[in-house]
Amino acid sequence: TTMNVWFARDEQTAQAGLQVLAPNVADVSASYTYSNDDVMAIADGRKPSSSSDKSIPRWTSWRHLGEAQQVTVTLKKAQKIDNVSVYWYEDDGGVRVPASWTMEYRSEGKWLPFVPYTTDHFGVEKDQFNMVHPESEISADAIRLNITPKENYVVGILEVVVLFTFTRCGKW
Repeated sequence: TTMNVWFARDEQTAQAGLQVLAPNVADVSASYTYSNDDVMAIADGRKPSSSSDKSIPRWTSWRHLGEAQQVTVTLKKAQKIDNVSVYWYEDDGGVRVPASWTMEYRSEGKWLPFVPYTTDHFGVEKDQFNMVHPESEISADAIRLNITPKENYVVGILEVVVLFTFTRCGKW
């Protein structure tokens, strides 16, 4: 047998084929990922132009209509989390922003509820990052989004960003 190998002819094509994760992310997993999508797109660092941006990779739970989904972002090491932002995907067809979502974080092997800061909420707005801060200082090595889709729809995410707190002079 023979094997054909195709090489990219320019840097742009070569870069598009690489799987890249945000610097602080070790892995991403989901309860279900549609075969034409990529769960790693959630943390590839590509910024969407809108919730219907089809120029960048995405994750969806296509064909699992109305079924709750979980997405887990595992960090390279435990970090003090400053905020988490989610950019929802919506195609104006079967994929819609969720009805609601909550989040958990893993600390020392235990999953705990991520309680948002008093003025924050788990947003489902289109065309923007939906940012939530923790109510109090937390350290986590993973976060888990628990997503409830709208009835007869599926959910999708273009990007999740986990920002951690920089420690200076021993103070948070």
